[in-house]
Amino acid sequence: MLRRAADLLLEDLPPVTAPGRADAAGLAIPLLAAALFAVSHFHGQPPHAPRALVQAAGSLAGVAPHLWWYGTAALLLGAGPVLLLRLLGEPLGEYGLGPGRWRLGLGVAAAMLAAMVPVVLAAARFPAFATRYPLAPAAALAWRPFAAYEAAYALYFVGWELVFRSFLLFGLYRRVGLLAVPLQALPFAILHFGKPEAEAFASILAPLALGWLALRARSFWWGALLHACVAFAMDLACVLQRR
Repeated sequence: MLRRAADLLLEDLPPVTAPGRADAAGLAIPLLAAALFAVSHFHGQPPHAPRALVQAAGSLAGVAPHLWWYGTAALLLGAGPVLLLRLLGEPLGEYGLGPGRWRLGLGVAAAMLAAMVPVVLAAARFPAFATRYPLAPAAALAWRPFAAYEAAYALYFVGWELVFRSFLLFGLYRRVGLLAVPLQALPFAILHFGKPEAEAFASILAPLALGWLALRARSFWWGALLHACVAFAMDLACVLQRR
């Protein structure tokens, strides 16, 4: 029975088109991903938001530093990898940048979201989550900044998922096959250190599921949608819990 379940999970995956190739692009992709995260960390975090942006934000000033963070991350981690893939001469069609098998992707993402919502609602009752989310405290004070914050947060997850489940996952998968799934999961989990402990441990398993979804659906978009929806559910549940 377990063998059959494993076969169902692993069937119909994309072909490994460059097996064992230690070429320049294969070596560059993980290094460039690390560089993109370093630039985002040192120049895109909330403390680095331009003062003029915060002052011009008006009623959104409380969330403006996070809007800067999410916007710069969407550009660096979203547009950045696509530009780099072009410069490296990689076949963009093999990187899951389109909708792929959208019926399968949407259906699996919806099923995963349905499984996650009760977990999110339960977690939001614990102080470790209720006092941490939303990451911008001002987003919890009124619905207008909350809406602006969540829209930018969704864009952030597009960039986040693209760099992990397109750039890294498909770039490595073309060369090393399924080993790419745990390889892209490692930095994903490390970047969750500092989050609530339960979330940090969950981040070890979540990228395995998201990686599998991206490969089966031939698209990173459905993982981005799922990730954004789970994050929104957590923020909304924590805000309602406080009120």
